[in-house]
This record gives sequence, structure tokens and C-alpha cells, in this order.
Amino acid sequence: MNNIKSKIQEIVYYIYRIQFIFISFSLGAIVTITIGQVVFRYFFNSSIIWAPELTKLIFIWMTFIGSPLALYKGRHLRIDSFINILPKKIVSIMIIISNFIINILML
Repeated sequence: MNNIKSKIQEIVYYIYRIQFIFISFSLGAIVTITIGQVVFRYFFNSSIIWAPELTKLIFIWMTFIGSPLALYKGRHLRIDSFINILPKKIVSIMIIISNFIINILML
């Protein structure tokens, strides 16, 4: 049983590594396209027609692919002021419930 669990954890690790690499390259592409757009607009007096649409599209895909990665690493946005005043047992139950709701919404 431990062997199967370790194999699944290894597969999940590699999937999240691939997602991280994709997000990194996507962010680099957005920066490169935006800098190119600025250079073309101010130095050559013309603009790249497809640049704004492509950067929006890449950003949308970064959001969709980065959401499970943020959930996996526990870095989703949450309000801590309410959670900080609760006992630890209730906090752990609330985190499980919120992760379950987030997983349902990501389907």
C-alpha cells in the first residue's frame, strides 16, 4: 500500500512541476510580448495587433493552471482574521471544508 501511495505522490509531484514550469514560461511570454509591444509602439510607431489578446489569453490559462498548484501548496487567498480566533481543531475542519468546496468549484 505504501508503494502505491508513494508512486501516486511522485506522479502528483511531477504534474505540479510541469504546471509550475508552464506558469513560469507563460509569465516570461507575457513580459516579453508586453515589452515588445511597448518597443514597437514607441520606437517604430506601430503596434503588434495580436499582443493584447494573446497576453490576456495566456493570463487566463495561467490562472486556470495555477489554481490547483496554489491549492496544493496551500497558498489560496483566505481571510485569516476569523480563523485566528478559532480553536485549532475547528480551523483544521474548516480548512478541509474550504478545500473540498474549492475542488468542487474547480471541476
